[in-house]
Amino acid sequence: MESVEVNKKQWASVHLSNGYISVSASSGYRNCASDPEAYHHVMSHECNDEELGQSIRKALEKSRFLPIDEVREFFDLENVERRYSIFVEYLLSEMGSISRQKAFKTMKLCNIRLEDGMVKISPTKKARGEAWEGTSFTSRNTQVIDIMCTDAELGAATREALVYCK
Repeated sequence: MESVEVNKKQWASVHLSNGYISVSASSGYRNCASDPEAYHHVMSHECNDEELGQSIRKALEKSRFLPIDEVREFFDLENVERRYSIFVEYLLSEMGSISRQKAFKTMKLCNIRLEDGMVKISPTKKARGEAWEGTSFTSRNTQVIDIMCTDAELGAATREALVYCK
């Protein structure tokens, strides 16, 4: 069987809710899943663009492109659920006395992918509860920026993408 080469990627996600921004790493192979053990940082939504960009850059640096032999274990449902629980526990602890339901009710999410030196920041649409979809957005809503940009430019592009989240 012929081997198919897969471009190396790095991933992160940015959640915005109730005055907080959460930046976390995701890891994977062709697709990705949350990897908060690699990197997860929660800050005030009033942080400046440079601080936001620095956090996103750290998340992308900590994102892991998995060797093919680790993919099955990483995407095992129990492992995915365990990492998601870690993500939610940390997020809620940083947000203070807010309930899980309130935290997720108006939460916005952008998925970020670094590939071939370009950062693609994609807004999502809230489906319900803790689920999002990104299928209703056109490419004009997605922000694309060179990884050689400044941290402030990366943060500003992310804030622009968050505007398109529904």
